[in-house]
Amino acid sequence: MSAEAPLPISVRPEVPAASQPEVRVLDAPGALSSLLHLEQSGLFGTFEYDLQAATLSCSVDMVRRHGLAPSPAPSFAEIWERILPGDRERVRHAARTGAATGQFSAVYRVQPPGEPVRWMQAWAHLQRTPDGAPSKWTGIVLDASASVIAETLQHDAREQVIQLVESIAESFIALDGEFRFTYVNQRVCDKTGKSREELIGQNLWDLFPQAAASAFFEGYQRVARERVRHSFLVPYTQPDGSHAWFEAHAFPTAEGIAALIRDITELKTAREALEASEERFRRAQQAANIGAFEWNLLTNQITWAAKVPTFTDVPDTDDFSGYLRYVDEADRSAIFATIARILAGGQHFVEVRIHPPDGRLLWFYFRAEAVFDSSGKPVRVYGVAMDITDRKHAEEALRNSEKIAATGKLAATIAHEINNPLAGVTNLLYLATQNTQHGSAAHQYLTQAEQELQRVAAIVRQTLGFYRGSSTPTQLNLADLLGETLALFENRLAARNIALDLDTDLATSIAITAIEGEIRQILTNLIANAMDAVDSGGAIRVTLRREPGKTTAASGLVLSDTHARLAIHDNGHGMSTEVLEHLFEPFFTTKAGAGTGLGLWVSRELAHKNNGTIDCTSPGPGQGSTFTLTLPLSS
Repeated sequence: MSAEAPLPISVRPEVPAASQPEVRVLDAPGALSSLLHLEQSGLFGTFEYDLQAATLSCSVDMVRRHGLAPSPAPSFAEIWERILPGDRERVRHAARTGAATGQFSAVYRVQPPGEPVRWMQAWAHLQRTPDGAPSKWTGIVLDASASVIAETLQHDAREQVIQLVESIAESFIALDGEFRFTYVNQRVCDKTGKSREELIGQNLWDLFPQAAASAFFEGYQRVARERVRHSFLVPYTQPDGSHAWFEAHAFPTAEGIAALIRDITELKTAREALEASEERFRRAQQAANIGAFEWNLLTNQITWAAKVPTFTDVPDTDDFSGYLRYVDEADRSAIFATIARILAGGQHFVEVRIHPPDGRLLWFYFRAEAVFDSSGKPVRVYGVAMDITDRKHAEEALRNSEKIAATGKLAATIAHEINNPLAGVTNLLYLATQNTQHGSAAHQYLTQAEQELQRVAAIVRQTLGFYRGSSTPTQLNLADLLGETLALFENRLAARNIALDLDTDLATSIAITAIEGEIRQILTNLIANAMDAVDSGGAIRVTLRREPGKTTAASGLVLSDTHARLAIHDNGHGMSTEVLEHLFEPFFTTKAGAGTGLGLWVSRELAHKNNGTIDCTSPGPGQGSTFTLTLPLSS
């Protein structure tokens, strides 16, 4: 702090007289609403000076009125330097006098860099502790530039008035009781394109009829009628047709009214652009499931700049430990280890499991770094949080998929190796059959063995068909594929005593053009799901039909191609409407502890790839389900 810094009331000898109070910027003037009830006109700023803690708390507006940015919080010396040197002794004197009276009042000028001089009026009241000791100053600071100008106009110091009003950046006007111009500064001339001679003595509403249709009219009329200060915003269409926004601060005078008018078009445009940018960021943040936070290590308080959307149902808490209770106990050691690395310096991340109150299990990714003070002590941690639950599910599904792929490859290898000796055994059985007496017991046994080997050979061919399936669409017989797929499940159906009702002629050719391996995968998945849905002793009905395209009644024009329709109905557990809505979403499963939730999603994607569709209907829980696959027939 400079040698000219004021000496606020000292009530604790241990606080050095020249020490600078810590400055804190309050988020809004409303932060001191319990002390002061202020009009939100934009002219007021509030402050609180704690004598014992030596801390100065200022509202954002007060800091800005002194030409400083609210973030980061300015020092006391920076605020003091904004006061013109000639006015600092007056402020000191007011502080010393206020120590005895308990009231502080001072008028001073501030000079923000590159801006005109502003007149500021400060009032404060000294609060005391129950034992009578001075505790803190609480007060307001008013931008009194327009008021000083208006009052000075009533005196003879004409040159001082002119010098003052010509130095400010705002437009200044003075009107008599008939709303005729009695004075305008050069800024008004620049904005209107008119000289002083064209303005002085003219009626405001006659000269600028568009102003009479704007908020200027009602605002100025109120000041003239009620003799009160009034601040208001005015959307205004200028003579050139452009749209502008003005901030007006009007005051009653002896002659009529005076007003400061500030063009805030650029400021409002910038604010709207900032709001739009914040809205885009918010939407992007929600889409990506990302949040940002600040952890104050001195107070242990966590503040979310943007909360992760899937975490919004977690109650807000200021304390770090309040959030820690949602972390899986097995992952808390990882959290603490990561915090230790962050406090040592650098960016670090950790992935942990979170248990919200609704019982879900979420995976979160946290990445953060610490901010240190001048002594090297960590004071804050800034970081981001991301919901990576879907990614974790995808990784798990990928691992399962890799296992399934490896199992399929192994099965194909075994099937290939079996195929050669199987062909040899089949030939030997054929020769043995030909050399036994027809109708004998041996001949019957050999014939039965040959039939069983043919079934084994069919299973081997199907297994190799899955593995060696072409990626190019070819013409297929859907009835043949269905028969081969059902043969794979024959023993499982019998073991669980599940009745299979096949309502189709598998000898009928139903030609489709598709990728064979993908259609086999769809059929296998649908039949396996139907078996999982029924209990032992249940029933599955499979229907395969050729269905003609729809035609118009008048012209007979075909509106859709002829297609094959395969329906698989089970009398199992059935599904609720809510389950049906999510049934084909990736990672959604009703099989607790089994399945990846990808089977039906993949099946629908494969059906779409082959120009088909898959749908599901269910009357409700306990009433079974029907999956319907449609595929276009070959031309």
